[in-house]
Amino acid sequence: MPSLATWFTPSIQVISRSSGRSAVAASAYRACMLIYDERTGITHDFTPKAKNGLVKNICVGIRDNDIATFWNNAERAENRANSTVARELMLPLPDEWTDEQNEKCVLEIAQMLNENYGVGVQGSIHRPSRGSKNKHVHMMFSTRVIDEYNYPNGGFGKKTRILDDKKTNEISRLREAVADIVNIHARENGNDWFVTAGKYSEHIQDHVATHHISVNHGKNQKKYIDINRAEVKEARNEISKVQKQIDDIDEKVAKLTEVKEKQIEDEGSLGEYIDVFNKHGQAMELLDEIMKRAEVGHLTDFWEPDTQETLEQKLHATKDELEKLDKRKLELERILQANSTRIDYTPPEQVMVNKPSTINEYQYGEHDNPLTNAPSIINDGWSI
Repeated sequence: MPSLATWFTPSIQVISRSSGRSAVAASAYRACMLIYDERTGITHDFTPKAKNGLVKNICVGIRDNDIATFWNNAERAENRANSTVARELMLPLPDEWTDEQNEKCVLEIAQMLNENYGVGVQGSIHRPSRGSKNKHVHMMFSTRVIDEYNYPNGGFGKKTRILDDKKTNEISRLREAVADIVNIHARENGNDWFVTAGKYSEHIQDHVATHHISVNHGKNQKKYIDINRAEVKEARNEISKVQKQIDDIDEKVAKLTEVKEKQIEDEGSLGEYIDVFNKHGQAMELLDEIMKRAEVGHLTDFWEPDTQETLEQKLHATKDELEKLDKRKLELERILQANSTRIDYTPPEQVMVNKPSTINEYQYGEHDNPLTNAPSIINDGWSI
């Protein structure tokens, strides 16, 4: 069964003027490019990062893949000092995927954003820093829909307010769509893990989450993050040990419960066996009484038709009852014999030492069978 990829920790943020940020500057840094910011008059040059840090820039909905023009037009489309110009989806990428596999996955996510929200998307895939496995992609996309008919005025239309309104739950649907795409590519690439758009606690029992360490911690941010991760790792290891002990105890309880249930079942079988054996003895006693009554009637030449019919009915009923009891008794004996290693039982004493196999063999000394005039009964031999 695939395991949950706990390394998959995507994040969504906005790039807003109210926090002193520029979409052009952010784009230049992620794309490892030199871009002049027309609004601020600042040139941002991050081309040195491209040599070891950039895998590829993937653009969807950006005319001629011209990132510089696109984001300068996005800045120009906003006229408020606190405008939100761009959104960014930051996704970790699997370390075991090749560059080509990562590019295919990023392209599909960019196409999904463009198709669902009509925005322009810049996906910049970065290599991990030295000594880490932090492959990731920065996916910047506009806060306005692309409007080709309005391109002379920047090519932007209305704001994508659906992503601003928390009541629509659209951000959750966006996360789910991203997770679905990643999982599809994971299966295609033969991976045995999956990612989730929800909380890890929904998939991992007693999951201990890390604390969010914001950028406001400045230079100490990384130190606090490392401390928190170490504490969480220690807590998770301790929980794993306790959970293993619980699982071992649960397994032992399950085995003991199974043995106990089987013992109860065997004891029930033994009780039923004794009950059947007792009924068998009672039926034999009834048969003995019937045969004695028939004997008396035969010797005294007192054999009324209605009395004979009554005796025959009782004899048939007794015979049927004994057949059923014999069959069930044999079944129970087999059960008890098969389970004799788990429960000790002693069969009750036999009620009759010499059991007749047929009515004709019933012991009455030298007297003839009193029912010789009823061939339908005496010729039907049956075992007891």
